[in-house]
Amino acid sequence: MIVYPESDERWHEPAGDPWWQESLYLAWYDRERGVGGLHRCGHEPNQESGILNLWSALMTDEGTRFRRSESRLPLAGTDRQGDGFGAGSLMRWEVTDGGLQFSARDEGAQVDLTVTNFYPPVGFYAQEGTLHRDFAAHHYESSGRVVGSVELDGVRYAIDGLCHRDHSWGVRKWDTVLSHRWVSGTYGPQLSVSTTLWHGVDGSLTRAGCVVRDGEITLADAIDVVTYQETDGLTHRGGDVWLGLHGDTLHLRGTPIDGVVNEHRGVACFDTICQTEHDGAPGFLDIESTNNAQNGKEPVKLALAGNLVDGISRRPERDAFVPAGV
Repeated sequence: MIVYPESDERWHEPAGDPWWQESLYLAWYDRERGVGGLHRCGHEPNQESGILNLWSALMTDEGTRFRRSESRLPLAGTDRQGDGFGAGSLMRWEVTDGGLQFSARDEGAQVDLTVTNFYPPVGFYAQEGTLHRDFAAHHYESSGRVVGSVELDGVRYAIDGLCHRDHSWGVRKWDTVLSHRWVSGTYGPQLSVSTTLWHGVDGSLTRAGCVVRDGEITLADAIDVVTYQETDGLTHRGGDVWLGLHGDTLHLRGTPIDGVVNEHRGVACFDTICQTEHDGAPGFLDIESTNNAQNGKEPVKLALAGNLVDGISRRPERDAFVPAGV
């Protein structure tokens, strides 16, 4: 386990490998207002003349949704400048004394959030195997609080919610993952979790996870994740995670609000923001998955439980035949 210093919140100088990248990811949910989102910006400075990958999604309990998914936007010098990291006017992270400032701008969707940590950024992946070597050499995560505002399709929300985020840099070869499950989230300072199951192209399965209770970090010694897969073979209806904690077992279940599909370099990634409760405390989970056992390369054409359309849209009604809560 690695606890990363505050200096690593900032961007890093690229190494010479063509597949070196740096990325930040934020997932969040305000249960009282029924609004959530997830946002990723990844820089690939050694590809072409420098490109970036951008994912941005918003969703509400009542069904309004937004998506923007880009794979090859041009990387500008101002995207890695000072204490900032971003994608032009579309997305920006800024490290300040008051916490991490995040903003996103798009037609019909604007986000301004301040992120404060519940615990220091921690890396819990083993420093070996394909996950470390080929995808996430440097990787940390932290849960926290988000406060700010969101405007979605003309409606403005004052946000005070929970979040989970990560920051990665190093070599990332997207064709080395066949499938994975990443379940992360928080119930507040008293309980935060993150687990990763990683099926590598070499056939290996890596399991990693941690639980943070009131700032005390415990590595999991056993992990299991089950998602309730849709017929499309990609999206799901939430799921369950079990973490073995040296004789104790923590079981959490996520019930989806909405999900979104994003694609980059032949990988179709599905994230769903879920409501959850544990010992009476409300929280949120981001259940992320890919399913690509045969390493196929075709774009996604069907997503039953996730947003596949850029811009503002409405979540369709579920099939009346589907049982409630399934």
